Amino acid sequence: MIQPYSDALLQQHFPSFRDPPPAGVFELAIACCGGTATGPYVAGVLDFIWEAFEEWRKAARAGQAPNHQVRITHLVGTSAGGLSQGLASLAVIKAFPHVYHDDLWARYRAADPTLPVVQPKNDNPHYNAWVTLITLDRLLSNPQEVASGQIYLFHSAPAEICKTVLTAIEPFPEATGRDWVADPLEFRGTIGNLDGIPYTLDFSRLGMGAAITNEWYQAHRDNVGFAVSTTHVGGVANGIGGAPDCHDLPRGIFDAPAPAAPPPLARAREMFDATMVATSAIPIVFKVTPVPQNPVVYQWRTAYWDRIRGAAVKDQPVWPPALAADQPSPADPLNYPATDGGLFDNKPFNLAHDRLVGVRGQNPQDGALANRAVILVDPLADDAEPGPPNPQDALGLFTVISKLVFSPIMQDRLDTVDLAQIKDEAILSRFMIAPTRPSPLHPNVNWPPSQALLSAPMDAFLGFAAQAYRDHDFLVGRRNAQQFLRKAFALPANNPIVAGVGGWAGDDEFVDGGITYRVLVPLRGRAADEQPLPTWNWQALSDADIQRYTDLVGARADAIFSNLKAQAASGKGFWSGITNAGIRLYLNLGWTFGGRSKVLDLFKTTISGAKASLDPSLQARS
Repeated sequence: MIQPYSDALLQQHFPSFRDPPPAGVFELAIACCGGTATGPYVAGVLDFIWEAFEEWRKAARAGQAPNHQVRITHLVGTSAGGLSQGLASLAVIKAFPHVYHDDLWARYRAADPTLPVVQPKNDNPHYNAWVTLITLDRLLSNPQEVASGQIYLFHSAPAEICKTVLTAIEPFPEATGRDWVADPLEFRGTIGNLDGIPYTLDFSRLGMGAAITNEWYQAHRDNVGFAVSTTHVGGVANGIGGAPDCHDLPRGIFDAPAPAAPPPLARAREMFDATMVATSAIPIVFKVTPVPQNPVVYQWRTAYWDRIRGAAVKDQPVWPPALAADQPSPADPLNYPATDGGLFDNKPFNLAHDRLVGVRGQNPQDGALANRAVILVDPLADDAEPGPPNPQDALGLFTVISKLVFSPIMQDRLDTVDLAQIKDEAILSRFMIAPTRPSPLHPNVNWPPSQALLSAPMDAFLGFAAQAYRDHDFLVGRRNAQQFLRKAFALPANNPIVAGVGGWAGDDEFVDGGITYRVLVPLRGRAADEQPLPTWNWQALSDADIQRYTDLVGARADAIFSNLKAQAASGKGFWSGITNAGIRLYLNLGWTFGGRSKVLDLFKTTISGAKASLDPSLQARS
């Protein structure tokens, strides 16, 4: 529930460091990076983690598993990871079936003939969104956009897909037994705020004179927070206890019909929908999305309570007079244009860590003392390519534009100090799940992330071209998550979280370096069944598919070019101020007699080469 600033709420929700969790409770935050078409992998990881928690807690209540407490308190995601985390937060409110390898489904159906012959995979919102709905055909085909005057490549696809998924989940039953998530659970999706929020820094007390009394800066790194609860029903007057910059998502808010919700909840639902679209809207490729944020949230964005000094550390936004600087009105949202969360803030790990332990806090890292952790899901983690590149390489206009767009995203992905601590096996407050799988030709050789996903080529774009690629990556995500929970997400047996608990089975413990470890999420029920390795169906993308996509790219490019010509003729939009008829003539002739064929040849060559790079017989991949 959005609330105006107060010192009391600041102390409660934004302390410089948080008190330890209750005795016997291990708190967990999950941060998911982006990665374009690698979203199915992230979705598969989250789908399995949710299933593992469900099966473990069900077994623990029946006395068939250890009954220690692991509680997910925060979800943070960027870009594809933001969309996936948003769907994961809905699984706190709604109960969804999980998706299995077809071999497992056949086994389950043999034991229970009442199960449908064909697995209803689209009942799972993760699979429905990432595997079924996000297709290159859908991204390229939209007649309404041709006449819209837009020049984005796929300008409304995220909005259409999110709307379809969120509508599909409304009839699902409410979730129960979620004692493994905090109530409320906090979810934050990062977004790129293209307008920015103006703040001032008051230096008057430093004795530097009035000239720099108010130094100002523009904050474009942004996020939208939500407090998700299964115990609070929609319409409660005093909120559900989340942070004061979070919109409430109580039980019932995703039941149909959505427009019937009380105004504050309707606004929260609107914000959720907009955030899901904005966080995954790749710059230039997708249309920017208006986000109707409540301006009050920005009173909290740069503030925290210094527990050592007993004082607030804060900056307040500088609003135009119409927004009432002291008390912005929640009835007057800021409708700012937003784009992919990775553009300015591609570090979901940092945000998750700060929310879990405080902006100045540190989790105990020693295995015997660890009581909190952040799990980073990174589908693009990999060894660096040799560099720097040859300084003699030509840097044409489009190369420079590409670097200007993507360099900030790469620069903001992760801090090397975070990666170093994640890699340190003695630090048990930071973990990472990244893609890996055995080579199809050499089972003893494990491929790294850049090779383990069929979606990885073409800068992680190829997955949009074949559903078989996305299905493979989803199942690899489930398999990797199972391996992680079985052999990595564990504490030494002398840690108080697991030391005084009984009920451990053989697979719940393992020895590494002479130390006995106990897993934090014991695998039970279907989560204990080995997740099969999916088939490396790299030839699923046919030559006919590639030609169809090439034709669609041509039609889409023609439409974009037509819009550009119309803007040039009117001197509006991109061509505002350009009146030289020669430029427009050159544009027209260049496209008609050469530009079009070069674009299509480049696309066809690139996608064909990307497919060929998946051939496991190539030495580089095996």
